[in-house]
Amino acid sequence: MLPVKVIASEWMTPRYPEGRIEEMVADSIGLRCFSKKDISEFNHETYEKLRSDFGIYDEARDIALAVAVARKAMQGHMSVGKRDLAIFLSMQESSLSSMAICGEITEEGRTWLEPARWFSTIRRELELMPCEDVWVNAACASGNYGLAAAHDYVSQSPGRQALVIACFSMFPGSSHVFIDVGIAAMNTCRPFHTERDGTLVSEGAAALLLSNAKDIDRSNTCSFLGYGLSCDAYNQVAPDPSGDTALQSILDALDSAGLTPGDIDYINAHGTGTWVNDEIELAIIKRGGLQNAQLSSTKAYTGHCMIASALIEACICSQILVKGVIPLDLYRDSSIRALGNSHPKFVLSNSFGFGGANSSIVLGR
Repeated sequence: MLPVKVIASEWMTPRYPEGRIEEMVADSIGLRCFSKKDISEFNHETYEKLRSDFGIYDEARDIALAVAVARKAMQGHMSVGKRDLAIFLSMQESSLSSMAICGEITEEGRTWLEPARWFSTIRRELELMPCEDVWVNAACASGNYGLAAAHDYVSQSPGRQALVIACFSMFPGSSHVFIDVGIAAMNTCRPFHTERDGTLVSEGAAALLLSNAKDIDRSNTCSFLGYGLSCDAYNQVAPDPSGDTALQSILDALDSAGLTPGDIDYINAHGTGTWVNDEIELAIIKRGGLQNAQLSSTKAYTGHCMIASALIEACICSQILVKGVIPLDLYRDSSIRALGNSHPKFVLSNSFGFGGANSSIVLGR
């Protein structure tokens, strides 16, 4: 697979509205994990302004997040043209869909159920000319599916560029599915901890620019080297206990990147903090021969940002490669290798979504 350059990546969550990995590292040193307090006390003025005062229909606040994070990613990159920039968007439509079904949405609001409206608004606000627009939805694996599609698009022709965006904002009922199936944490998100009790839903957005242009500044870039996608359709919300198809996505990602399991320095795990997910993921990592890689889940800091989680974590991994820092693993099973201070060269990021959508990507420096 041809490598494609990641020329810019930006992300934001309630705790980290500026998307700075240095703040995450500081929190890791202070052993501060994501908790319900981060959600209940979240009132960041700038972030709230993006959501509610954007000047468009209020229920389309996800679009406000998408535009804000994309604009930030594009700043300072003159090589990104206004023409021929494809957009791959992952955005949850659940809140609007449920309102429409219940008859609790206006005619104006119904227009926001149309993906074409989402793309036209984003292009207008970013002053981008029409080009390919692709909506990608693979639940919590959406960001990686979007990156895979964008990689294939960009690598097909010289000079192509793609903007990958994912966003999720909280709406009434966001956490209900986790509560209903008994996997919502009581207070904190503690992936791989021996006393973990579930995950915590958060919100956020991310944008990542891919390019195969030859004239880009490579000093602050990394490469998107490969990906693996699979789907087992085992259950609507539960992962396949065997982990076979999830493992296949990892092995396919390594194969497409031309790497072996021993080449991976760090794994950003899906690591939701639920008993079932973390146990299965650890097992397939060991089965895949990756037990010597450093491993952690950044959901310990961000919470589970649902449809935006995979792309947020891809952006975090790109910053890990460029800046050479890894947030400490706040909670660690004794069988997991402790994180060191070495600068990683190759990073694997896993994201597994509802419905059995599995994905793994490999980034390198």
